[in-house]
Amino acid sequence: IKAHAVGLEFIGATNNVSVTKSQPSNVTYNYIKGRDESKYQSGVKMYKEVMVHNVYKGIDMRYYFEDGEVRYDYIVHPQADPKQIRMEIKGAESYRIENGELIMETTINPVVKRDLYAFQKNAVNQNEKTQIHTKFKLNGNQLQLEVGDYDKSRELIIDPLVLLSTNTIPSSTPAQIIYGMDIHPNGDIYFSSWSNDV
Repeated sequence: IKAHAVGLEFIGATNNVSVTKSQPSNVTYNYIKGRDESKYQSGVKMYKEVMVHNVYKGIDMRYYFEDGEVRYDYIVHPQADPKQIRMEIKGAESYRIENGELIMETTINPVVKRDLYAFQKNAVNQNEKTQIHTKFKLNGNQLQLEVGDYDKSRELIIDPLVLLSTNTIPSSTPAQIIYGMDIHPNGDIYFSSWSNDV
């Protein structure tokens, strides 16, 4: 089995985040690996949506499921600065931005992070959205977000589109499903899933 891990690590994030969870599942899960019992996790309850507040000053993150995919949004509250959002690319052989997409090369297949969709809801009709031009920007090995003009007195939602990779589990198939998540107080994110692939 070949594997290659890549990741994006927040730079300059706050140390005083708080977490709220919604849409709980009806079952709990146990995570037991290795012989160090201090690392075992039992009775972990899964949720369909998790909010991490104050990742950056005035910026929250919402993790959720949509069409069988794990998604997340940056929620930039009024007067907060989206330029705070910076991530270090780790583990990639090389990386580049091409046609608005972040492409991270690995020893197996490239991992592609699709372009951004940012919007503000209409103050009167919440179903109406105004799209805000937003794109990825590379500064060395740091990934940043470049946001166009928007109304800073209102909330801004930045939605990174679905991650694409030929070497990740396609959770949209009936045999491979991710159906719950939780965030441990130490910051670890747990996903519950099953697959009949070997």
